[in-house]
Amino acid sequence: MKGSSLFLVLALGAAGAVSCKKSAEGGGSGGGGTVSLALPGVGLTAQVPEGSKVDKATVGEGLTIEGPDLSVDIESPPNDVREKTLAEAKAKVAGKPSKDETLPDGWAIRYETHGIAGTVYWVASRRTINGKPVWCDTTGTSAEQQANALAVCKSLK
Repeated sequence: MKGSSLFLVLALGAAGAVSCKKSAEGGGSGGGGTVSLALPGVGLTAQVPEGSKVDKATVGEGLTIEGPDLSVDIESPPNDVREKTLAEAKAKVAGKPSKDETLPDGWAIRYETHGIAGTVYWVASRRTINGKPVWCDTTGTSAEQQANALAVCKSLK
């Protein structure tokens, strides 16, 4: 039992060091700039940090974009369980600190949760682009990841 606990502590420490190193190297919104990335099968593009890649979603349907201080999921059409309105999204996060925006073609909300694993930074966005509904979201481990995900969600075209 002591050996597995020590392994867990070392693994979490290493993950934190890698995450900090990425931010310090200028990844994400603060350093390397952004590029346009085509989203295959969805017919959209997104502005993402340099070095980002798109692939099939890690979990569920859609696509996952991963890059420096970024992991964001895109679904078009969105899964049926996704919130359709900003009011629904606000109700889901009631009692949590949140910030929401009404966009010309939809909405976005960001919020944080705090628990045993620390702070989790969330973004959820629903837009209608070229007549098609698009869902964009993240569950990040830093405020920078949250900001990058929100920027990607808002950049979709």
